[in-house]
Amino acid sequence: MSLLLVFACLLVVTGFASANWDNLGHNSTSHKHILAFGDSLTEGYGEDYNRVFQGLQSLYASSRAHGARVLALTVLETRMGKEYPTHDVPRQKLNELIRNTAKDSDYITLLDTEKLLPYPVSPDADPEAALLWDDGLHLTPMGYDKLGHLVFEALKNKLEVP
Repeated sequence: MSLLLVFACLLVVTGFASANWDNLGHNSTSHKHILAFGDSLTEGYGEDYNRVFQGLQSLYASSRAHGARVLALTVLETRMGKEYPTHDVPRQKLNELIRNTAKDSDYITLLDTEKLLPYPVSPDADPEAALLWDDGLHLTPMGYDKLGHLVFEALKNKLEVP
């Protein structure tokens, strides 16, 4: 069994909007679970969040066609989203599309990282969350560790024991 992590925004940017196993170079590898993680770079697409979502839908469909389950992660909030709320609207819309798709699917599990790893309003207001964030865009090593634990918790009951 293997696990494949796919950054959704990279699929779209690099021309893999119609993501499938052949495009990913894994056509001879069997994957049981796919992590679809639209990272904070997705925010740069502005109003084109639908294009990112189309790439995700293609990845979801390809995963299902190959018998893999998907762990769909929402896009994390960033400092820019806190400082400029109108800039954050496309990310929020994309996350709603991801949530709704997971809710209506039997092979997609949602990991709502937006809610589980919120960007703090200020370090003083939420010192625990502030420890997880580095520069307003990236997580700290502690933040990535927490993300890894969240992924494991979401998948542990679905993983086969060798």
